[in-house]
Amino acid sequence: MLEKLYELMTPWLISGGILAAVVFGVLVGHRLVYRLLEGLAARTPGSLDNSFVRCGRKPVKMILPLLAVVVILPTLPLTGAVLGPLRHIVGLGLIAATAWLCVSLLSVLDDAVARKFRIDIRDKLSARRVQT
Repeated sequence: MLEKLYELMTPWLISGGILAAVVFGVLVGHRLVYRLLEGLAARTPGSLDNSFVRCGRKPVKMILPLLAVVVILPTLPLTGAVLGPLRHIVGLGLIAATAWLCVSLLSVLDDAVARKFRIDIRDKLSARRVQT
């Protein structure tokens, strides 16, 4: 009985371990790359790159593991009945995370407009019109 259970659970355990290791590795890589990008952005005189790094951090943190899962899924020892729905769920998550990235990058445009048309200067009426 236990041998049969072990045979049934082995592909699931192997797949879960591989997925966990890949996602963990991608998240560690994301953290290291974004620390490097934050350091580089802080050294530049402009603030547009700071906005890109700040606005893209969380969506990219979701996109990268999903992309890694898409790449690794075909190599997992799972049946087609499991891989199909799993691939579909990951694909939907990737679409949602990419949409989140696009929407958050609109904040970069908002920051650029706010820097160009500042409302803390004397003639702020025209700047307020642009920002609203």
